[in-house]
Amino acid sequence: MDSFLAASSAPLAGAALLAAGYAAYLFWYSRFPARTGSRIRRGLPLPEFTARRLDGTEVSSRDLMGSPALLVFYRGNWCPLCVTQVKDIAKNYRKLSERGIRTVLVSPQSQEHTSDLAERFDAPMEFWIDEGLAAARALGIADIGGLPAGMGILGYENDTVLPTSILVDADGVVFHDDQTDSYRIRPEPEDYLAAFDKRGA
Repeated sequence: MDSFLAASSAPLAGAALLAAGYAAYLFWYSRFPARTGSRIRRGLPLPEFTARRLDGTEVSSRDLMGSPALLVFYRGNWCPLCVTQVKDIAKNYRKLSERGIRTVLVSPQSQEHTSDLAERFDAPMEFWIDEGLAAARALGIADIGGLPAGMGILGYENDTVLPTSILVDADGVVFHDDQTDSYRIRPEPEDYLAAFDKRGA
């Protein structure tokens, strides 16, 4: 009887061990480093930065003044969670546009990669290129050495950005932001809409 109980409990113990190991993996290896350098503050103006449009012209965060805007800093086409986030925003673009929200997607990846992503979606969102991580550094959200091993051969730079979403009002003041600490978690478009509607209530 004892040997039967021992044999039947072994698979349960093994399953519990695997579950504990997976939970530890999710906690420790799905997390970004602490965001101690972020300069994004609700209630304060967004720090100024420059980037480039797909046509190569320079653009500034000051160009956002005059209407509320959603800025989403994503890591690149190599990041499936980032691409899914962009896809979800594209699906809800009309709801954002109806509220007068300008949608800007910013990444340090090349113009070629950015153009490839932009062409996948039938939504007039703006795609900005953060050359040399100038914008990410200005906001304190750069992820130095954050590119996963092996992705460099696909033409991506070793340094990238921490996924970050920011809502600014027409005066360029931050009224909502999401600075996730997990590779696996991104805000839903409904979160942006709720934050905007709450502010306007």
